[in-house]
Amino acid sequence: MFFQSRRVIVHNDSHSPGRQVSNLCHEVAHGLLLHTPRPALDGRGCRDWDDQIEDEADYLASTIIIPGKAARGAVRRGLSEEQIAEQCGCSIQMARRRVNQSGARRLRARRSA
Repeated sequence: MFFQSRRVIVHNDSHSPGRQVSNLCHEVAHGLLLHTPRPALDGRGCRDWDDQIEDEADYLASTIIIPGKAARGAVRRGLSEEQIAEQCGCSIQMARRRVNQSGARRLRARRSA
């Protein structure tokens, strides 16, 4: 949420700690990317969603939480997505996204061949 020049992140503290980290980092990414503030709901009360800016924020958030080198190293050591999420303090979905984005599995398969 935006209040003049201030940005405020409101989050759901009933989510798991890993999900909260992922959500908060996603919202911080919107700020770092200087996304223009928009209302969460449109005139009909429906969620106003822009896939492009949400994807940008997801990508940056996952990269901040799990840098490519860390994702590749975790896969090389044989860690599961659940173990990566636990080590990095994020959601399993975030860990899965980052492993996929980093190409870690492809690189491991290529080196094993």
